[in-house]
Order: sequence, then C-alpha cells, then structure tokens
Amino acid sequence: MYGKEFTPMELLRQLLHHADSLETLVLNYDDDWGKGTWKEIDFAELHFGSDLSRLTRLKKLSTNFSALFGIVVPTEGRYGSQIHQRDAPHVHLPSILPDTLEDMEVLVCDERIVSHLQELAEARSKQRYPKLRKVRCMMAEEWTDRNIAKVEMPGVDIRYEFLDVNQRAHLIYEFSGCGPNDSDSLFDKGTLFGLHR
Repeated sequence: MYGKEFTPMELLRQLLHHADSLETLVLNYDDDWGKGTWKEIDFAELHFGSDLSRLTRLKKLSTNFSALFGIVVPTEGRYGSQIHQRDAPHVHLPSILPDTLEDMEVLVCDERIVSHLQELAEARSKQRYPKLRKVRCMMAEEWTDRNIAKVEMPGVDIRYEFLDVNQRAHLIYEFSGCGPNDSDSLFDKGTLFGLHR
C-alpha cells in the first residue's frame, strides 16, 4: 500500500503520451508515506517542470505546491520536512503552465505562492492565459500568515482558503471518495491517481 510513489516528473512522462487529449489533471501529492527516498532524488524529478506546458489541451489543473515547484510546505516529523530543507531553484509558473489553462487549484501551499501568482498575472497582462478564469489556493493555515499580499488579475477569480490540518484531511477523504462531496473543488470532477510501484 505504501510503496515508493511516482515522482511528479515520472508521472508526467507517462501523461505526455496523452498530451493532445488530456483536459483535466487532478493529482494530490499531500501523502508523504512514499517520499522517504525523495530527499536523495535529483530536484528535477520532484516537480513537473516546463514539460507540463506540453499538455496543450489542459484546461483544469488541481495539484500540490510541491508537484509544481519541487518543494513542500514545512511539516513537522514527516518526510516532507526533509525534502523542504533542500535548496531549490526558483521555478517560474508561466514557464510550466500551458496557455490553455482555465481553472487551477494549488493544494497545500503557503505565502510563497504569492510571488508565483504575481508572475502569472504579469504573463496574463501580456496576452497569455486568455481563458484563465479561476485560481484557488488552499493555504496551510498553521504556517501561513493570513495577512499575505493578495494578487489580483482582472477577469480571474482568485481565492485564498486557509485550511487547518483537519480540513485538509477532509478534502483528501473527499478526493478518494470516502467522505461527503460538498465543496466546489475540482476534486469532485476529476480522477484519483493512486499510483505506486
């Protein structure tokens, strides 16, 4: 059950075989059980990188901060903490997202998402992401300042939701089909990828 998880890049290599048809990608990397060996893996394997932009039909994306940027929000006593401590180069959001994107959810993030959204807003002001209408950031309440600067993009509904660990766990259960389905998350519109090897 808790075998070594596919890294984001390993999974993306397989998804690229469907680059001309994949429209919705819902992928949750919040479970750290399989990440014990990730601290030894090349940083380029820990996030999607610019190859994500090759999914040229992608409209809806729901995934973790870690899958986008290769680093995780600090978690005490979990494997993610070991990965988080690594030095990671800055990944520019406009360099990895396809211009076809309409809706995006970033799961389990903190204030570092702000600089990435600022870059996205700047790219959109230069005629990129014309169909983008919704961005939802699920902030980890226990280590995120509620007074963070909020990025605004004309025509885009950006939501910052501060969730504690129990609320995030509820979303995980909802994601797996084990709990009530009562939110407007992309979780209820996608498919669970529970991939291990």
